[in-house]
Amino acid sequence: MKREMVFLRHPTHGKRGTRIDRAKYELVRAAIIQCLEAKSRLTFDELLAAVAEILPLEFEGDPNWYTTWVKLDLEAHRKIRRVPHSHIQHLELTRRRPQTGRRR
Repeated sequence: MKREMVFLRHPTHGKRGTRIDRAKYELVRAAIIQCLEAKSRLTFDELLAAVAEILPLEFEGDPNWYTTWVKLDLEAHRKIRRVPHSHIQHLELTRRRPQTGRRR
């Protein structure tokens, strides 16, 4: 049975992304979001450690590599962002604009 793959984007224009298994993507994405919801802001190293604790022991592959690439994809899709003006890379969820209920 062929695995479904997802293409990950890089937030820097012109840099190439990569492809990974969709099931792994969803697992790592959910772990990243969970970590950033629990603590509103994390350093990159804190995020790597927190995600590694959440992922199942039988996770195949390097958790740090997958976390790094899924983080870059989430940045490219503006789901998370790097906190500006910090000398260490801090990450947080992006804020969504509240909907007013009016449509144009």
